[in-house]
Amino acid sequence: MSGAFFGPRDSPQRGLKRLKWLKPLQPLAREASVPGPSPKRSTNSQLLRLTEPQLSRLTEVPSFHLTTASSYASAKEKALPSDSPSAAAEGIAPRISVTRPEEPAVGIFEHRRSAVVQVTGCTDLKSDSAQILEGSGFFIDEQAHVVVAASVVASAEKIWVERGDESFAAEKIGSDPETNLALLRLLKKPERFTPISLKEEMAGEVRIGSTLISIGSKLGMSPGPNQGLITGRNLFYGEHKFAVPYWRSSLAMDGGESGSPVFDIQGNFIGVLIASLPEIRSSFILPAFAVRRVIDELLQTGSVSHVSLGFSARQELQPDGSHRLSIIQVNKDSSAEKAGLQVGDELLRLNNQTLSSMEDLVTAIFLARVGDNLDLAAARQGSINPIICILPLTSGG
Repeated sequence: MSGAFFGPRDSPQRGLKRLKWLKPLQPLAREASVPGPSPKRSTNSQLLRLTEPQLSRLTEVPSFHLTTASSYASAKEKALPSDSPSAAAEGIAPRISVTRPEEPAVGIFEHRRSAVVQVTGCTDLKSDSAQILEGSGFFIDEQAHVVVAASVVASAEKIWVERGDESFAAEKIGSDPETNLALLRLLKKPERFTPISLKEEMAGEVRIGSTLISIGSKLGMSPGPNQGLITGRNLFYGEHKFAVPYWRSSLAMDGGESGSPVFDIQGNFIGVLIASLPEIRSSFILPAFAVRRVIDELLQTGSVSHVSLGFSARQELQPDGSHRLSIIQVNKDSSAEKAGLQVGDELLRLNNQTLSSMEDLVTAIFLARVGDNLDLAAARQGSINPIICILPLTSGG
């Protein structure tokens, strides 16, 4: 089954042809053989031989650590102590291992790996067109709830989760096609795992240029880390508008990595890999705050209702560099029309939060729930004081 594609409008940006919800490839055979003779392994170890002046210069480099190995690669070297006259005559030097300080990705992977799993969904089990889709997921609590991409399990008739050598049957709690998130629950809980809490408070701010670490099951293999950068923030891709601003990253996504958790360089959870840009080997990340909002509602009701204020707005750049948000359309019989909003009104505040960009408005609407009331302040031409209105939130219109 192919992924869902969103065609962008004509753009001078070449190569950006499609957005694809990450859908995993067909799983590889567990026992695959490679034809031809087995590669020969060399028995000759590669030794780093350094003279004393070279060693002196090398030890002055602060980013390297030198350790002397206790063994030698050949029987001849093992038979000759490095400080013996014969060893000196043979020109044998102690083996030197040059290592860099441990990369942050190593620590993050070791700390988080027990929460990450491979998720498999089967569709059309009773037909000849049965398909198996694979993705990644992660535990979010001690009750063995797993977050995964909806594109992997939305239409699956049977779902199971693999963790190491163990497989666990899972049931789907619900999914949200708007954000491509789904929630599962394992029917039997694994013995030991450390969940990734969605309530974690970040120690710092994620910005463009921040380093990222994702952990996922590439092509159905065991979970492993991937490293990239935040390269942008997108509310639109072509003519497609996201439910909330997404992070754009340089993480190149392949089959099986949809649903992978993403962390910053301090190990803080910052979001989930949701969609890919295959032409430029990049991806989109649903931010952590949006993941929390969707999963909270899935846990409570098994579905997600996205609200609408009943109007459309646009962002206009002002001479001083600021942005102005103004209403360009009011839907008939909507909450906005009933509240008296009109085309041309400038949006100022929503629930006492200043609206300085379209991202602010979309994010505030995304976080609201059906049945809530929002206080909206708007400015109208010819009116001295802002117009304050209360909008009861409804689903869709």
